[in-house]
Amino acid sequence: MFLYNSARVGFTSRGSATATTAETVTTSGGVAQLTYNPGRIAPTDSAWSAGRKPLAAEFTFNGEKYFVIANHFVSKGGDYSLHSQYQAPARPSETRRNSQGPVVNSFVDSVLAAQSDANVVVLGDLNDYRFSTAVSNLEGGVLTDLVDTLPAAQQYTYVYDGNSQVLDHTLVSSSITAHDYDIVHIDSEFPDQTSDHDPQVVRITP
Repeated sequence: MFLYNSARVGFTSRGSATATTAETVTTSGGVAQLTYNPGRIAPTDSAWSAGRKPLAAEFTFNGEKYFVIANHFVSKGGDYSLHSQYQAPARPSETRRNSQGPVVNSFVDSVLAAQSDANVVVLGDLNDYRFSTAVSNLEGGVLTDLVDTLPAAQQYTYVYDGNSQVLDHTLVSSSITAHDYDIVHIDSEFPDQTSDHDPQVVRITP
């Protein structure tokens, strides 16, 4: 789901995609355009089996077009803990996330193939760390994880067993250079929470 201020942000619905309709990219006057707005990314791919499919949408802001992809990769539920009696601990969810990253990256590649300077924002709860294979697969050499722009002590969105970790990410294409990014630490380390994850905020200047 996307929430946006229609007084500031433009959105034009396009097509009539269903939950199993795969989003594709076309061009209009040399500018990338989603066939469906919004639409799911490869919803029938086995990477998303019994999981949440990424949602892509196209917005305009201050005369610039932005492609935004919302994600919620499979959780770590079912994995053995690092201090489990079984070593090395089994992490079946990691295998699934490692297959989800390339699917989204491939879609980003298709946007950039249609328009090399397209503004792409990929964000959400990826349920994995900034140094993980899943996130690296998603970056794929074309996206930058904005969490890397923060001081090391601020790079966390979640606290588990006393360990601070970053599970939520915002990644941008190379055309987005003017941005102000922060993780707002109002939940993860406090007992009174509205969520177990901290929110991210990014301000992009066209």
